[in-house]
Amino acid sequence: MSPKPIPWAALLLAVWAAGGAPGALRLVRLRWQLSRLCRETSPPPPELGELAGQIQRRLAVRRAVAVQVSEHVASPFVCGLWRPVILLPRRLLAHLEPGETTALLSHEIAHSFALTNPVTRIEVVTESAATLELTAKTKGGKTIAGASVYLSPNVIRMANGIFGWMSDSSEASFRTIPPLPQLRYFATTDTNGVAIVRNIPAFDRIVVVGHRQYQVPLQEPSGMRDRIILTKYTPGATNHFELTMEPKGTDYIGKN
Repeated sequence: MSPKPIPWAALLLAVWAAGGAPGALRLVRLRWQLSRLCRETSPPPPELGELAGQIQRRLAVRRAVAVQVSEHVASPFVCGLWRPVILLPRRLLAHLEPGETTALLSHEIAHSFALTNPVTRIEVVTESAATLELTAKTKGGKTIAGASVYLSPNVIRMANGIFGWMSDSSEASFRTIPPLPQLRYFATTDTNGVAIVRNIPAFDRIVVVGHRQYQVPLQEPSGMRDRIILTKYTPGATNHFELTMEPKGTDYIGKN
């Protein structure tokens, strides 16, 4: 009796199904979590909704884009294939200037949806950089030395220029430009508990501070609980920030 042939097609199908099932279940779970997140949002302030509508009309967006505010997201994003929604963190909105809010909504709307108008409008606005002077102390007022202060601003710097080609132009005068100095968005508190970081883009908001014995208290107890500090800078000035840290211990992050 000849041996039965191995059903390779059925075996490969079973292996594919076994590998694909966890991925499909994960997508279903993520879709459920996203739906729940969207249900737990609230409408934006009237002026914010009106601003979003103005931007959509100015950019000639083909379909309406809803804007909702959430207590549970840390950064803005767009979701929804048939009914697109922009979710904005309430905590972030509280720290944005009017111009920054306009730029944020313009980015989310224009970057995520096809526009009927193929023209790209670019506006360049410059402002002076800011300086952060952070002082770390304990609740008792004792200064904390050795605390690491980190910033990660959204900055792009080019080592060499990029120039459009023209028949009567020359790059010779640009080849001798000295390289830009390295910028360090990092500092460590000294014996007085002070750390200074310079040349910070004034639009930057996030500061992270770490220490081997002390930690930043949990932020936003009623919202997204983390140890990220949201700051607000005045351009062209030294911005003083006093941080009270607590001894490291055991914390519970979540709902009771």
